[in-house]
Amino acid sequence: MITAMLSRIITTLIVGTAVGTAPTVAQRASPRGELPVLTVEVGDYAFTRLPSTVPAGWTRIRLVNRGTTLHHMQLNRLEGGHTVREMLRDFTPGRPLPTYLTGAGGPSAAWAGQTIEVVADLRAGAYAVICWVPAADHKLHVQKGMIGQLMVTGAPTATPAAAPLRADVVISAVDYNWVVSKPVARGRQVIQFENRGPQPHELVIVRLAEGKRMTDARDWAERGQTGELPGTMLNGVAAVSPGRTAFVTNDFAPGRYALLCFVPDQKDGKGQPHVHFGMMKEFTIQ
Repeated sequence: MITAMLSRIITTLIVGTAVGTAPTVAQRASPRGELPVLTVEVGDYAFTRLPSTVPAGWTRIRLVNRGTTLHHMQLNRLEGGHTVREMLRDFTPGRPLPTYLTGAGGPSAAWAGQTIEVVADLRAGAYAVICWVPAADHKLHVQKGMIGQLMVTGAPTATPAAAPLRADVVISAVDYNWVVSKPVARGRQVIQFENRGPQPHELVIVRLAEGKRMTDARDWAERGQTGELPGTMLNGVAAVSPGRTAFVTNDFAPGRYALLCFVPDQKDGKGQPHVHFGMMKEFTIQ
């Protein structure tokens, strides 16, 4: 059953029907010196518009959700010459990810009809483009064929380019906690998200509904992200590997918020989300 499913996904990638008729290069530099934009569209359960090649560098990565359910876009750089085919072969739900995957972030997470974006540093190399969100039947979207491939072109670099944005606040992930440089203020805030832990982490921001707490969001994650989320999910950042940074912008209204990481743990062997180990932090904006 699993072998047949993977064969179907791999065949879809090879013949190109998993993605629409997107241009080969969808990234163009602005004449005003603004960051280039990479726009990706998704449906249920496919990346319907995804370029095959983009140039390296800091990029605004925009995700347009034309589906009917929650989706995100995880960019995983394939190290050591590995391929999407090998990643599908080596991946087992609930187990640690293959060690040759480097998380480069991506927009997370967009509800039906929503458009969100992050700013991330795309370094040269081959990437798997994945939606790890679980469906109502508890299968991950990637298991339903929601995977693509992307080649980032350019000279390899040992160190990232200088950060392109000035952050209002820095939120750092460690195992299993959050470090916030200063209180998050009301209004439009540019967040610099950095991973200072030893394994991949993501930034999930939820504005909690009245009477709900961050533990309710934890319970939602441990149920496989099924049922009603106890709040509203803001623009977030998909998993980045240790030492990586990304930027995301949100408008914060007064209310109670939670920082969460739903990435499966890479050490416990059971794939429990990081919130299970206490990786959540609540804060209030007056």
